[in-house]
Amino acid sequence: MTDLPRHHAFLPYPDRQVASAASGPLAGLTLAVKDIFDVAGYPTGAGNAYELARSGVKTATAGIVQTLLDAGASFVGKSYTDELAYSLLGQNVHFGCSANPAFPGCITGGSSSGSAVAVAAGLADIGLGTDTSGSIRIPAALTGTIGWRPTRGMLSLDRCRALAPSFDTPGFIVRDLYALARLMDIFGAAASIQPIQLCLAREMLEATDDEVVADCRTSLQKSGLQVETGELLKGFDLTELAEAFQTILRVEAWRSNAELLDERPEAIDPAIRERLAAGPTISMSRLEAARDLQRDLAVYLDTQLRDGRVYAFPTLPTTPPRVPALGEEASLFRQRVIALTCVAGLAGLPQLSLPLGRQSPTQAISLLAGKGLDRSLLVAATGLIGGEHQRGESAGGARS
Repeated sequence: MTDLPRHHAFLPYPDRQVASAASGPLAGLTLAVKDIFDVAGYPTGAGNAYELARSGVKTATAGIVQTLLDAGASFVGKSYTDELAYSLLGQNVHFGCSANPAFPGCITGGSSSGSAVAVAAGLADIGLGTDTSGSIRIPAALTGTIGWRPTRGMLSLDRCRALAPSFDTPGFIVRDLYALARLMDIFGAAASIQPIQLCLAREMLEATDDEVVADCRTSLQKSGLQVETGELLKGFDLTELAEAFQTILRVEAWRSNAELLDERPEAIDPAIRERLAAGPTISMSRLEAARDLQRDLAVYLDTQLRDGRVYAFPTLPTTPPRVPALGEEASLFRQRVIALTCVAGLAGLPQLSLPLGRQSPTQAISLLAGKGLDRSLLVAATGLIGGEHQRGESAGGARS
């Protein structure tokens, strides 16, 4: 566990042997597992001390983890998560926060913070996490790694602690597109059979700081690809979509954690407890209106994105806070981020975040495609970054 003083990527659980296949498409790659997935021989703490205390050692392994092990990946540890997977900051009052190896002093983002840090620091080749409101995409951007939120429903959530079932999606953080391609093969991402047309999403650009947009345009121009600018959300208001997303999220997060909130409210970070407590105050009519908007958006985008078009926009709307991110600064950053992440969440779409520069996490760009067109994201990413990130050096996953 010698990484702990430097990175805080892994939970300090006693090591237990976790068997994996001796050969397979992921042989030679190491795996960090977010501590909301069950792994036989380990507890599942979900970033909360009380949940950890009552977890007990699990006797079965989550299906998605087992698939990775059967493909040859070697388990190297359970990684930190924001408390109850309900934050985008990468900070945890119970277990501390992971240190950002790519941008020292910057937050790591959550809730898959530990998995992102493990990959960025070379302590694992694959970071398994979940993405509800951006918990794969945002940590990837903040640590200079690649984050894939798959089409919702493609990957199993068996033996994974729920936050908001309408949005929860397993996802991966890697250093290179080679590892990403192997993961897409394993989980059956369909081949891309249409030419990729890359388009900047005007609505997302309007919700992003001018200097971040300028960097995004410059990076895309350097790629040499022809990129147009167009509307992704014709007839939909991004602010209204973000509010609908958060309405559903608050209700479902409260329902998922109602027992804990009732039994031991003092065991929850006050900031997270406050957000959970907002769930039961939301009226049924407001929730239904949010779900109606969600359905309308999903139907529209299912038609809009059938032609193979991939929409691009900055992953982060603004310069992220430094550690510790507290109060109004943290709240404002979270709200602005959700405005960019909510579209994929509401419509169940695949999204990929990848770094187009090393100077700032705001140089990360997101690619959004139609449902089931995850492979189109890989094709577009390959065109954008050329030889870079094609195949990184294996770090071997040593915790040192």
